[in-house]
Amino acid sequence: MKYIILYFALILFVTMGCSMKNLCENYNTDANVFRSSAMEKGKNVSFAEEKALFSAKQKIAEQVDDYIKTNYELHTLLEDRTYEIRIRTARKNVLNNIEIVCKRNTSSKGLVYSHVAIEISKKDIDKYVKRILTEEFE
Repeated sequence: MKYIILYFALILFVTMGCSMKNLCENYNTDANVFRSSAMEKGKNVSFAEEKALFSAKQKIAEQVDDYIKTNYELHTLLEDRTYEIRIRTARKNVLNNIEIVCKRNTSSKGLVYSHVAIEISKKDIDKYVKRILTEEFE
């Protein structure tokens, strides 16, 4: 009888643990798209969703920033202040173009768990940066 109770307790524990897994974690960066996922908890849905989106953006930001630096670094000996300002602007604002590709909420013990995955294509990044670089500078 003890073993049966222990067995059911173990199953319950494993099941509860699995429900806290990030439901959007199967979205990974590939050759064409940067992706990131996060899971955060909060006392209400909107707070948990905001935290999860913020965490996912933090994770993807470094990858996107490295991509822009690598592909759009100015390779001259002379400093071009206008170009540097435009690249900095592009790096700062490009994440406004992300797409949410997975969004799920679960709850347990009075807390809401928000699961989110985001992506931005390298093609969209290139279009955005090129547009910023060719705009008239004000």
